[in-house]
Amino acid sequence: MIIVKPDSWHFPRPDFANRLAEYLLLSSSTAYEGPWGAGKTSFLLRDLAPAAAITREYQPVYLDLHPPVNNATVALTDALRIAAQELHRPELFDLSIDPAREYLIPGGRQPAIPLKADDNEPDDELFRIRYWADQLVLASDKPILLIVDEIQSIGTDVDGDATAAALRAALIRLYGHLIPVFTASHSVRFAAMFFDYSAPFFQFGSQSEFPPLGRNYLEHLAERYAAAVKEVKLDIEALSDAFEALDKKPGTLRAMVESMAASRSTDISAELKRQLEKI
Repeated sequence: MIIVKPDSWHFPRPDFANRLAEYLLLSSSTAYEGPWGAGKTSFLLRDLAPAAAITREYQPVYLDLHPPVNNATVALTDALRIAAQELHRPELFDLSIDPAREYLIPGGRQPAIPLKADDNEPDDELFRIRYWADQLVLASDKPILLIVDEIQSIGTDVDGDATAAALRAALIRLYGHLIPVFTASHSVRFAAMFFDYSAPFFQFGSQSEFPPLGRNYLEHLAERYAAAVKEVKLDIEALSDAFEALDKKPGTLRAMVESMAASRSTDISAELKRQLEKI
């Protein structure tokens, strides 16, 4: 279960989220590639999931394949199992999504409830993918927005090709019930899984670079800083230079500005130096 708490520092992207939710009505899948720290996961959980749930009445489910995972196949099937069993017990938690307050998304790596043994569950990991994908669909009266974060992790496994084929088969068979949104942070592995004609996920919608954040994000951080440190403003141009120095990674810049707010510092260059030393 993923617990998403209100976060005043989060930079909302409702227009992008609504456009993507509309697009998924037509394509039934999409995939985005972007570097680590580009803000993909934050966007998926805080912007796309609410937009899809509220305006399109999808049930978001989050499959976390972020490294390190010892075995991506097991991580995938376990995440499907967690989400399916959580959805079968909606009375135990509130599945409604309201961005203004804390909300829950089934899946992830930590179950919200003790998982029950299932006598019908296959022993073979690849058949488990099919089984738990079926159970996930049966557990929801809405189409599932299946967020598969860091899909390229499957490609690093010894049995990655077989795992990708099993997931592809489940998505094809459950077309219209499972609406996948894939992300990846490794461009070469991403291309191998989506771009080549023989790639396992070639047919699953468009593949795009995750849109980077720009000056409006910097202005948002400056506003949040000013709200925390009364009557003190940050230099947007200096903040822009810091963003460039940090390879335009919004999470790293946010951590830097939050640290500055906590210490009431306005010295962007000094804090940037400390951040770069951590990298």
